[in-house]
Amino acid sequence: MSVSERQPMPQLPELKDRRLLIVDDDPEDRRVVGELAELHGCIVRRAASLQEMDAISREWAPELLILDIVMPAPDGISILRQLSEAHCRTPVLLISAHSELLKPVHNLGRVYGTRVVGELVKPIDAVGFVNALRAAFASVAAPAAQ
Repeated sequence: MSVSERQPMPQLPELKDRRLLIVDDDPEDRRVVGELAELHGCIVRRAASLQEMDAISREWAPELLILDIVMPAPDGISILRQLSEAHCRTPVLLISAHSELLKPVHNLGRVYGTRVVGELVKPIDAVGFVNALRAAFASVAAPAAQ
């Protein structure tokens, strides 16, 4: 059953049309996290690797990255380092099924100079996820009206 079939969820004004890029090697995790964000109004793109993330970021400029830590090379830690070296200022929300890794990687991201704005444990709790998105996007200026 997809997220959208479970129960109707209201779109939230503070999330409407916010650009979110999910970077996770697991297709099911990308789908579930993406659907949940879309149900609340976000515009979502998905990437399974650093190469896909780079291609999407160049042509689309996401406002927030959700980055899985444990992936095949390059893993989330390597991606954080590369984001820092590229002087990327896009905020990053870390995600992992390995909760014990989140805080150390969060701290390492800050040492790298990456703008880490939070962390989430898989499987994703819908309420916690929405609260994390709200907090992360609150730290980012809203897009200009078009």
